Amino acid sequence: HLPPGDAGRRYDREPGCTLPLYGVNDLDGKFCRVIIVEGELDRIAMLSYGIEDPVVSLPDGATASLKEDAKAALVAFDEIVLATDQDQAGDEGALRIAGEIGRFRCRRARLPRKDTGDCLQAGLAREEVIGAVVLAADVATSLVRPVSAWKDVLLNPPPNPRGFSTGHSGLDKLLGGFRAGEVTLL
Repeated sequence: HLPPGDAGRRYDREPGCTLPLYGVNDLDGKFCRVIIVEGELDRIAMLSYGIEDPVVSLPDGATASLKEDAKAALVAFDEIVLATDQDQAGDEGALRIAGEIGRFRCRRARLPRKDTGDCLQAGLAREEVIGAVVLAADVATSLVRPVSAWKDVLLNPPPNPRGFSTGHSGLDKLLGGFRAGEVTLL
């Protein structure tokens, strides 16, 4: 129970108890693909678009690792589409999850907005969101961005001398990230 006017969320859990994937009961062996989103509202938004594949959401967002029971629930699927948020945390979470459950099975959806909930709120057409799922790319190549995506970064550098994250911590350690005024070819 939240106090009046409190817009936050609170989950009461027994100590040591973990939350399951939200929607895990909808996982059915007749499907070969499952879609993973970051939050419960994103799952509801995806279902509102009429997606036919099962959709589950991560119990603790993109920053947490999958628990063993969650990994076991995903074993039956040949293809796992990671439709986590379109931000650094979502990218890092997608890479980590793919590493935990097998990159060869994982694809990264590039949604037209930050997440499925934002797509629904913006009134985007079903085809745009479903298309992002259908056209999901291999996890590694989905993080590659064209040079034009870095235009604002290059023209408006932040005060961070180490540069912007590439989305891959090992590459950041080697390069120091992307820095304004420089061109890095990989």
